[in-house]
Amino acid sequence: MRLTDKALNATSPRWSKDGSVYFLAPKDSVAQIWRVGANGGAAQTETSYALDVNNFKLSPDGKLVAFAVRETDYDANKGKNGIWMVPAGGGKRFHGGSGGVEAADVTG
Repeated sequence: MRLTDKALNATSPRWSKDGSVYFLAPKDSVAQIWRVGANGGAAQTETSYALDVNNFKLSPDGKLVAFAVRETDYDANKGKNGIWMVPAGGGKRFHGGSGGVEAADVTG
């Protein structure tokens, strides 16, 4: 069953409390979070990040989307998961670390 109005290479679907479906799909060759309403139609991007979104989770109340991106720590010469949040339905992203969200909460 297709919910979107066009073919997207979608993975990791998650149902929200309002019936919307969130999923990962590429936008300009970079994995982003998308959302489509319960009745289908045009999918909207929830994130517009320069790096691939690796994983995401919806908050229990459905108001926030936490997501992980692999960032490079050049001083330590290694990668690390950066945790960000965005309001469900769109809005400005903010760093999730300040809200007590850990990498394991999103990636595990």
